[in-house]
Amino acid sequence: MTTRIAALTDVLEQAAGRKVCRRRIPLAVLRYGAALVRPFNELAARFMPIGYWSGREDHRLDHWQKTADRFGVAPMTVETFLERR
Repeated sequence: MTTRIAALTDVLEQAAGRKVCRRRIPLAVLRYGAALVRPFNELAARFMPIGYWSGREDHRLDHWQKTADRFGVAPMTVETFLERR
């Protein structure tokens, strides 16, 4: 679990007021397990490469400001989003 995902999970735990079960799956299982799981559960097999991709490297959105300006969206933190709910 990357640091960013762990930090997000901490914030969501505090907002919900309860702990969640965190499971760490090795990247090799996510990478090669999809082919083994596909005959039994296609949905899980489709999510496994996504988990591998997101856990392998940093996928920051460095050029978010241009898109936000285009659609008139103002960024907010997770804490601000949870307060508004």
